[in-house]
Amino acid sequence: MKSLVSLFHVACWSLPLACLALEAGCSSSEPDPSPTNAGSGNDTGGTPASAAGTANGNGAAGSGSAEAEPQGSLVVSLNPPVDDAPGYSTLIGRFFAGSSPDPFPLKLDSKADGCELLVPLLPFCSEACSPDVCTADDVCSPYPEPLAVGPITVSGLGAELALMPATSMVVYQSPSLAYPPCAEGTKVEASSASFMLEAECLVPLELTGPDPLPVKTGEVVHVTWVAAPAGSQSRIRIGLDVSHHGGKKGQIDCDVPDSGSFDIPAPLVTKLLGLGLAGYPTINVNRVSVGVDADHADVSLVLSSAITRAVDTGVISCQDSADCPDDKTCQMVGICE
Repeated sequence: MKSLVSLFHVACWSLPLACLALEAGCSSSEPDPSPTNAGSGNDTGGTPASAAGTANGNGAAGSGSAEAEPQGSLVVSLNPPVDDAPGYSTLIGRFFAGSSPDPFPLKLDSKADGCELLVPLLPFCSEACSPDVCTADDVCSPYPEPLAVGPITVSGLGAELALMPATSMVVYQSPSLAYPPCAEGTKVEASSASFMLEAECLVPLELTGPDPLPVKTGEVVHVTWVAAPAGSQSRIRIGLDVSHHGGKKGQIDCDVPDSGSFDIPAPLVTKLLGLGLAGYPTINVNRVSVGVDADHADVSLVLSSAITRAVDTGVISCQDSADCPDDKTCQMVGICE
């Protein structure tokens, strides 16, 4: 299985595109696309940082050039209705002259049944890397330059789209699209002078089961949803994070079949809870359909339908002590103790 670090880790899945397009809740000064929070983000364009930067300084590796092979994604995000606001879809794409370093790198702790427990890498650089990123001990990795890949034509999302990059950050973005933007099983195609991408349209994700979802030591986390129609090529990516608001201690990322249910293994859940808890813990469930160019494995088209749901780890979440029982106060990690 391809490392889920590359699938989910964003700089938010690489998305500040993931943060822009998929929801994801992280940040980076040079975002690249990908769906997740966990779920950011990919096979969605973002890849783990290479250690090509120079030690103790701002290396030039990863700088863009006219001849650079693009890396990145076009991400179609299905955003469901919220309260009285109607649903809508977006298409956002970014491409770079190299892989983007993760400002919050994670490493594999353990894995089981399609899931990985990832914990902070915590590299140390004796000299400041800014504006680059410390990705290993005394290794500073630069952000790659954004690339324009010329006009991009997209079909299968209603009227054919002709996209050109906007802003100095070289962002490809469509007008707001319908929700859903295409019929399940139909093909969505994106092409430029350098790549041809095709992915299958998917049905919006619908979670079932309890809300919030129980997460307990020694027990599986039973995640359920309405399964995709038979023959669908979509998969489900799950990201469980119970310490995000307290300085991330770790997360569980899973990439599993779109069968309608999945149990996150109890040993991984127990280890994650043992790393530490914070307020407002969440799980992100993301249905994705991914198309990759035959000649450019680092360029992809991603259709994504993601839902973030609260989980119950037994803590009382708070923003201030007024949210807590009389005998408790709100701690910096957002829980009442």
